[in-house]
Amino acid sequence: MKRLFSIFLSLLALPAILMAQGGSMLQFDKTVHDFGQVLISEGAVSCVFTGTNVSKQDISIMSVNTSCGCTKVNWTHGIIKPGEKLKISATYTNDEGPYSFDKTLTVKVAGQTKPIILHMRGISQEKIRPDSEIYSFRFGPIGMMSDSFKCGNLEMGSSRSEQQTIANLSDKPVKLSFEDLSSGLSLEVKPNPIPASGKATLFITVNAEENKWGYNEYFATPVTNGTKSNEKIKIVAFTAENFTSLTREQKQLGSRPVFAESTFSFGHKKQGARITATFTCTNKGKQELVIHKADSDFPGAIPSTFPVLKPGQEGKFTVSLDTSALPKGEALVMITLTTNSPLRPIVTLFLAGIID
Repeated sequence: MKRLFSIFLSLLALPAILMAQGGSMLQFDKTVHDFGQVLISEGAVSCVFTGTNVSKQDISIMSVNTSCGCTKVNWTHGIIKPGEKLKISATYTNDEGPYSFDKTLTVKVAGQTKPIILHMRGISQEKIRPDSEIYSFRFGPIGMMSDSFKCGNLEMGSSRSEQQTIANLSDKPVKLSFEDLSSGLSLEVKPNPIPASGKATLFITVNAEENKWGYNEYFATPVTNGTKSNEKIKIVAFTAENFTSLTREQKQLGSRPVFAESTFSFGHKKQGARITATFTCTNKGKQELVIHKADSDFPGAIPSTFPVLKPGQEGKFTVSLDTSALPKGEALVMITLTTNSPLRPIVTLFLAGIID
């Protein structure tokens, strides 16, 4: 149960990677520093992010929060005038491996609503492994660490980006392009062609299209030196309604879903049992409550259509769960609701129990 719950937390807190800096007062030279392979014996590893004040006013960093105590950070304090630069220095202790790490730095800028998220990534190992083992998902001569990437949370009408290191596993330069891209997806590779036995960065950008709520999958087919792959890469992103233009008072006037219980406990059930979970919700806001979409992290859980609730109205929402594909032991299924509520744009419900 703890393992499943930690997976839920990682999904719920999908990183706001490479936030749309068009609306940011502070622009960094990079938002991801990839160390590649590092040996545990090397000890701590450090990097520097350099930011520029691209606004027309003085700014300052309020705080830089790290994702865990294994990362230490220092930054330029005081006023940064328009055009001036600042530095954020970060050190990862590198004593938790061997494993792949992705440590985040959440930068809060005075006068800017949304924080900027910076990433320190790498693979901590006891000995260096060949690239063919690290970048094991093959698309012709190109190797990737995975064929599926997350692009974080975004709001309707905005865009979000992610970047991944990829490898040319051949002894000749490779030109990489993509075909059959899903609507709203764009990809760019730098450098391109990728040098023989070299690395490149794959820049992934998802644009949130109208009425494409919740978790969505985007696909593209790699083409290497003119040869189209038989396999596709997948990008997953989450889209919520955009409330950034609303004042605090306007947000208070919106809908507000309040569930009697956020977890439906089904106790002990034999594997293969079918369960109907019922959740009761009251709209305690001042406008109609609309659930744009209900996503399940388990294909055997099918959410019902959620009724539109007027202010003060109560309604019921059900989830049909087929436990046939759930492993025996503790089970936790997550349902994510994307709503029109400025105060609760995302609501998470759970089905929990034990499969015998």
